[in-house]
Amino acid sequence: MTQDTFKGHLGSADDSPLLAAGAGIAGVALAVVLIFPRASPFMLLLLALVPAVLAIGAPYRQRALWTDFSRPPMVLVLLFSGYLLLNSLWSDVRLDALGKALLFLVVVMAVWLVRRGLPRLPDESLRRLATSVLTGFTVALIYLMVEEYSAHLVKRTVYNLLPFTRPDVKHIQHLEGGVVSDVYLYISNRSIGLLTLALWPVLLMCARGGLLGTRTRRWVATAALLALTVATLARSQHETSEIALALSLVAAVTAVWWRGLTLALVAIAWVVSTLLVIPLASHAYETEKLYLNKSIPMSARHRIIIWGYTAEQIPKAPLLGIGIESGKRRDARAKHEQPVDHEYPRRTGTHSHNVYVQTWYELGAVGAVLLCVAGLSILLAIGRLAPAKQPFALATFVASAAMAAFSWGMWQPWFMAAFGVSGVLLMIAAECARRAEPADEGRGPRGVSG
Repeated sequence: MTQDTFKGHLGSADDSPLLAAGAGIAGVALAVVLIFPRASPFMLLLLALVPAVLAIGAPYRQRALWTDFSRPPMVLVLLFSGYLLLNSLWSDVRLDALGKALLFLVVVMAVWLVRRGLPRLPDESLRRLATSVLTGFTVALIYLMVEEYSAHLVKRTVYNLLPFTRPDVKHIQHLEGGVVSDVYLYISNRSIGLLTLALWPVLLMCARGGLLGTRTRRWVATAALLALTVATLARSQHETSEIALALSLVAAVTAVWWRGLTLALVAIAWVVSTLLVIPLASHAYETEKLYLNKSIPMSARHRIIIWGYTAEQIPKAPLLGIGIESGKRRDARAKHEQPVDHEYPRRTGTHSHNVYVQTWYELGAVGAVLLCVAGLSILLAIGRLAPAKQPFALATFVASAAMAAFSWGMWQPWFMAAFGVSGVLLMIAAECARRAEPADEGRGPRGVSG
């Protein structure tokens, strides 16, 4: 879309107050998300502000709009969203379930509006937006690394200067004379998880977005960001992020040489995760009894019990599930038994720590199938990207899938929005890379590469 078209909606592309302010807001929003993850639903909207407004303000074109909504990923994700709204009707907590279903739809629409609005963003404004995002990520990454290696020095200082900011006492290791001397390291796990989800889109911006000049400078900066992230995760206590980073790194590296094979293997892993997770969970719990294996981290052994016990509940509502958030409500009401050989009670837990198990439990086979085909359609869309973008996009998908497999509950608002943040960042990075790519190998970069 031309510069003149923008003048008809928002004034001069470079002088528009919205575009100028929006670029800065995006970087601040990302930094806030990484440091204060619970703010992610609101920050997602700020991060998507400029592209979304451009999309909403675009001239109405019925055919173009229908084309957007008729693309397989959008159709299937909207179908999944519609099923969530329907599923809320038989939830034990209908109003809460409806709110979670609507939030999921808001996240989906935010990502869609960004995808639709970004092509209308002028080159220089897109550059500013991406540069702001890259800066926000870098600042937050440095902060998180300092916190991990200093036993959360900044947090402890703030807690002591401003006592009203202190978290629940269970997160503070001990107090001496009313002074917070230490906090549990896991307090930053949400930030580390969001950092992992945001990493690959930011690396795509850095390496292929045409923001940092020469090829050498781009790849040195990319390697530096990756190295700092690895160092931060290595010091953290969030093992799921470490697993997600390792798997996504393998996917990115193998996709450089064997894109088709890597895409196929990720698709197979996705089908297994979404459709076969219940028999796998049952096998690990009942047959292999992995919860007794002391070589496995204690948190993982607890989750094996949770997943195995949850798998036993699936036959009670196999097709449609028990309803969004019903598992949490029923777990709170139930009396939990703890056999002698169990370090953790037999229960579904307040959080399932596995989106795929939780999908079968609360959304049933219908939800699991819809989730499966929606993910496959996204993988097909990734397969149609330019070869240079595919390793980054695949790594983002793998990191997200791994995070969903081992960490929090799927209905936590910040967690839902976290995947939306990752999607928005990937859209921005892909648009930067599209404009920065030369028309062919013999031509120089264009668009935002400058």
